Amino acid sequence: MRDDVFAPAATPGDPGGTGGALPLPRSRRGTFLRRSAGIVLNTAIALLLVSTLGFLGFLLTHLTRPSSLGTATYTTTTPTATPGQSALDLQASATVTLTQASETKKGPATLSACPSGCVVKAITGSASQQLSHVSAASGGYWAVDLRVTSQNGQSCSGCVVNIQGWNGSATIGCDNNPLDIFFNAGQTVWYQCTLPANEAPVGTFNGFFGSGSAPRSATYYNPSSSYWVPMITSADCQRAGGGAIQAAQDWLNAYPLPGDSIVTLKTHIDGESCNPAPGTNAATTTGYATGHVDSYEVYKSSDAQAAALAALNATVSSPWTMKSGTLMACSPTWDNLSGVNFTISCQDVAVFLYAWSSAHVQSLAGVLVSCNGGTCPVATANSICAGYPGVASGGCAINVTGGDGQTMPGFAANVAIQVNGG
Repeated sequence: MRDDVFAPAATPGDPGGTGGALPLPRSRRGTFLRRSAGIVLNTAIALLLVSTLGFLGFLLTHLTRPSSLGTATYTTTTPTATPGQSALDLQASATVTLTQASETKKGPATLSACPSGCVVKAITGSASQQLSHVSAASGGYWAVDLRVTSQNGQSCSGCVVNIQGWNGSATIGCDNNPLDIFFNAGQTVWYQCTLPANEAPVGTFNGFFGSGSAPRSATYYNPSSSYWVPMITSADCQRAGGGAIQAAQDWLNAYPLPGDSIVTLKTHIDGESCNPAPGTNAATTTGYATGHVDSYEVYKSSDAQAAALAALNATVSSPWTMKSGTLMACSPTWDNLSGVNFTISCQDVAVFLYAWSSAHVQSLAGVLVSCNGGTCPVATANSICAGYPGVASGGCAINVTGGDGQTMPGFAANVAIQVNGG
């Protein structure tokens, strides 16, 4: 079988010809085919290079674009304008500067107070305590124990014995008076002779005495030295009692009431006494008195202030928070006592700020770019911002850069919000 390859026919005077196709000799067929294949291959390579360069240019143009908040990298193509938005809107950015809303709040003027069931707890109670004071005896006398013995061995119904000669004086007898001592013959009698405090006896005493219609005689002597015998006086008892009363008063003054603010307090002192009583031979006497806290009603200032602060905080709700350093804490006073119920005046005052969270900021940004179908005029956005919860009156300013300067950006990500304290 024969394969013919045709070339254009030659025209007259044209060696190549454009006339009818003439068969080429077989020796030229291979050369023609090789040239045709090379042309096709080169054309394909050129088209591939052009396509590759175009795709790279697309990537460089579309995958990365600048943003007012920095370079934003997207995994898809650049967002396109929604109906009503222009490409300028998408290129714009906005800065919103606003002031936190603030309010001055006052707590209630008065708080209820009572032992149970009121805002402030009142505390009631009573107490008593016996106190004492010791005083030394200021009275007393000197004493000498005398041993008296009958010398004549006779019994008698009684003998009058006059002992004299104390302290070198023949005129001062024992007890400053003659002594009547009755004893039977041969009996020994002990007798305590006393002298006033200003007549201290000296040395030992021995002597002989006798009297009566028939001779009677007896001897006496002091086998030990004289000694002082103390005695309680009325003045001692009064001094001890007075000291006890003062101790009871001191206890009342220092009684630890369970609250620093006193509403009522009733006290008294009784039970004054002393023991041993006046006239008793004793070195000391103790006075007694009892202090009574009959009743009291008190409250703690700290409790009242805590209740006032809690009542103030209850006037607001989240996200309002107290501004640091603005609390004017009250000093509580009480009034209107009725039984055990009364009122406490303690009103706190403070400034509260609307606390802006990141979610609240993002919410405002979304509202500002979505009004008017996504083409929100700056003037409208300003009005929306001024009335948004947590914005102080007149405390919103919007500055738009890029775009047409009069329309908010098309994306919340292009809106920066700065919140200033109120």
